[in-house]
Amino acid sequence: MSHIIVNRLFKPSVSRKFLRLTTVRAFTSDQPNQFLLVDSILKNPNSPDGGLEKEYSSCRKENKIYIHDKKVMKNVCDAMTDGFSREGLKLELTYKGPAIHYKNVSAHLPPLPDGSQVQSLAMSSLPTREKDWVVGVKLSGSRLSLCRPFGSCKWIDVRNAPGSINPMSSLMFSKKDKTFYIPSLGGNYLCYLNEKQEKLEFLDLKFDDLPASVHEEFAKLILCSRTDHLVESPTGQLFLVKWYAEDSELCRYSLKDDENEESTLEHRHTSVRLFTSDQPYRFLLVDYILKNPNSSYGVCRGLSEYSSCREENRIDIYDKNVMKNVCDAMTDGFSREGLKLELTHKGPAIHYKNVSAHLPPLPDGSQVQSLAMSSLPTREKDWVVGVKLSGSRLSLCRPFGSCKWIDVKNAPGSINPMSSLMFSKKDETFYIPSLGGNYLCYLEEKQDKLEFMVLKFDDLPASVYEEVAKLNSFSRTDHLVESPTGQLFLVKWYGEDSQMRWWRKSDKDDVNEMPILNHVTKKFMVFREGEQSDYNDTTMTYTEDIGDLCIFLGHSQAYCVPASSSPGLKPNCIYFVGRNFGVYDLTTKTCTSFYSYEDFNESPLKRIEFPYWPTPVSSLN
Repeated sequence: MSHIIVNRLFKPSVSRKFLRLTTVRAFTSDQPNQFLLVDSILKNPNSPDGGLEKEYSSCRKENKIYIHDKKVMKNVCDAMTDGFSREGLKLELTYKGPAIHYKNVSAHLPPLPDGSQVQSLAMSSLPTREKDWVVGVKLSGSRLSLCRPFGSCKWIDVRNAPGSINPMSSLMFSKKDKTFYIPSLGGNYLCYLNEKQEKLEFLDLKFDDLPASVHEEFAKLILCSRTDHLVESPTGQLFLVKWYAEDSELCRYSLKDDENEESTLEHRHTSVRLFTSDQPYRFLLVDYILKNPNSSYGVCRGLSEYSSCREENRIDIYDKNVMKNVCDAMTDGFSREGLKLELTHKGPAIHYKNVSAHLPPLPDGSQVQSLAMSSLPTREKDWVVGVKLSGSRLSLCRPFGSCKWIDVKNAPGSINPMSSLMFSKKDETFYIPSLGGNYLCYLEEKQDKLEFMVLKFDDLPASVYEEVAKLNSFSRTDHLVESPTGQLFLVKWYGEDSQMRWWRKSDKDDVNEMPILNHVTKKFMVFREGEQSDYNDTTMTYTEDIGDLCIFLGHSQAYCVPASSSPGLKPNCIYFVGRNFGVYDLTTKTCTSFYSYEDFNESPLKRIEFPYWPTPVSSLN
């Protein structure tokens, strides 16, 4: 399924009108009628001479047109992509770096960093030999770089881009504003960069409320993946397009071996001492702060923010020792009795008690985004480590077996690049959500090829329709977690961006200001695994009650423990770490986030260490 929502942006007014429909004609100057073929197929899908066949859907406005004729396939591809080629504009990758060709102009760009991949490209104009002609690229890992091919001809990194821009959205250049634009990670800001700047600025997007008539429709879209894209009309008006999609499973057969089939897919009150870090039950500290945000010690301050659909609490922490202790407490559960992961020049290393496993080096330029293991480290030959790398690459290694990385070939394009890998002890299987969110990708220990399980979601209760409609402007990642009894939960993690000014002292004691976006958690939705109708089909049911359980989300794989297993843990809650730290109460739908206030800088409390999230603010130069 694919669904498009269009937001029209009015600048510089703060108010943006939502869901306006505009009809446009798409054409290029030298082929004004190249879309006649597409128009003809849309109007005559069951054409006998074109080898076409149309499939109708009774449950939604979705049609499929099958093209059986190879010539028609090629002509449709040429017609649909002709508008993007812009009268012969071509981009090629060479061993020396990208090259852009247009009429009599050829621009050879500098080599990109090893292992990087161009995900999006935008130019200040069609290629010209002017010195101020600018090319912007968005690379994997949310990196953003600019180059003036006929000027300095070197890549200039935009330092405050990682963690701010949406890694799945595209970069665009506005001719009217002479500005590069890209949506933020949370979707509620517009990141922009003028031609002669090297630092992102941010424009707050205010969305009008959706009409009640589309609330039910959005309740169904909440299960789909979404990317945000900006486009400028010929008159200079900006539109924000929200592109929703879900996955469908395809089977590909090798011509060399008729039996070779490969499946692919096309997010209690206790007093404690606040200044000690060696407490045996560290969650007592978190529990105390949650219940006593306006501490008599004078180191915390609690703030509450209310909206029509949710309650948000914020606790500011001023004392550095308390900040450290809260970070230690919140990440203690993830360390699992001393489990440590480190990066060395020889490759990742995992340490646990008396076991140290040194993994082979990873591909140049790759970055571990998630890691899961078949068990806590053991010297058994069948102990398996799985890593999800940038670019949606998935690899397995048996540290005490063959000790080499085995790439899962059908992972890119199938798995969700922003979700985490997990291992199910019950099924002895690796799991990760698909890109569209309606499939579960799984990999058994002794396989090197993903299989796919259909996720069928029960209808959401009508009482949450309005709440779900408001989530449209948030980012989302999907995470799987297994309870101690072996039941699977799918957790949808929603966040948005907030702009702040980061003040930093230079070597000369000058104070410099850098605008950044902080991505903060707003809400979670939890779905419980239900009955399985067959091996490749399972039902997920929305729930607001996970009982005595607590779910932990952050680096590595998510996991779940009974609240009664440790003093200070609160049942039916989600503890989250990474870009920000906090606790979400499923019973009250209250999100409490911890903030630090240090050196005149206020930001969400975070600890960004491998393999948490991208570059921390403190390392920005």
